[in-house]
Amino acid sequence: MPQLATMEGGMPQEQSGGDPVEGSIASCVHCRKQKFQFDGVAGLWAYHGRVSDAIVAAKYAHCAPLGDAMGRRLGARVADVFSEDLPSIVTMVPSHQLRRFQRGGIGNQAIATAVATEIRRPSKELLRANRKTEKQAWLDDFQRQKNVHGAFSLKNGYALRRLPKAHVLVIDDVLTTGATANEAARVLRAAGVRRVSLAVVARAIRG
Repeated sequence: MPQLATMEGGMPQEQSGGDPVEGSIASCVHCRKQKFQFDGVAGLWAYHGRVSDAIVAAKYAHCAPLGDAMGRRLGARVADVFSEDLPSIVTMVPSHQLRRFQRGGIGNQAIATAVATEIRRPSKELLRANRKTEKQAWLDDFQRQKNVHGAFSLKNGYALRRLPKAHVLVIDDVLTTGATANEAARVLRAAGVRRVSLAVVARAIRG
């Protein structure tokens, strides 16, 4: 995955040849031994410095234009990475309503909407958060999986018959262990979705 290079026009620049490789899960040295419910990943930067500051800021409603800018850049990357099978629906990892209220923010919605606009696909909130979870950053790998297990479900109104042929793109801001995205993808798989891909603004590279 492209690493952070320099800042230009208030946004980071992508740099090719980063770590991990994006696209197929099998091509990522950090992921190939793990079993995920999503098929591939597209991303922009490593999670550190100004990128991490921008991602945190974009969670709040007054910084929605920042989320839009990152989403459009991410949308261009999605179009490149998944050009042979472009997603048919864009959705996002949902935030619990209480957490949105506490932040006065919209979570990943601005990023997802911008990605959908860039690749000319509909953006739909397919998933809902069943409960408020602990912050994943505070937990170890096992606790992260336990924390998000059963945390998401398909929203009412999305009948199973409407999703089987879909290639759904799930948007999240940061990918660390993949536990949260994997749980979201698991719910979509259970609904019969043909393919689930993931797009993130940044990857947290662990030593």
